[in-house]
Amino acid sequence: MQILITTSKFNYQITHALYSGCHQHLQEQAPTAKIDSLWVPGAFEIPVVVATSLDKVKYSAVICLGAIIRGETRHFDLLATEVTRALLQLSVERRTPLVFEVLAVENLAQAQARCGITSKTNKGVSAAQTALMMIATMRGLVQ
Repeated sequence: MQILITTSKFNYQITHALYSGCHQHLQEQAPTAKIDSLWVPGAFEIPVVVATSLDKVKYSAVICLGAIIRGETRHFDLLATEVTRALLQLSVERRTPLVFEVLAVENLAQAQARCGITSKTNKGVSAAQTALMMIATMRGLVQ
């Protein structure tokens, strides 16, 4: 089993917490898995890096982590929509589970709550759990 975690550096406090939860959960629940990690500048860069990585390696699953926090302009809406669309398209075209945990939140407090900084909930852990479930599901479909 080979898993790629692609994480945005933008909003690093949030994304690092997501990554840490995700990576730790994978190590605990799938200790023999090979886990590759790539950090990209922002959420917008995740799809092209995932596509290029899938050209090189047959990953069992790819986990995409990021945080898009609403600001004063429409940039939030455009970015959240297009990153989501691109990753969904890649997942279907490549028939590879892409676990989408790019937070799209209204404010920093919401982001902090979803990555375990101000709560016990870490969506990075949820992403790891989903990836492992999807790997098992996909294996069942191709056997």
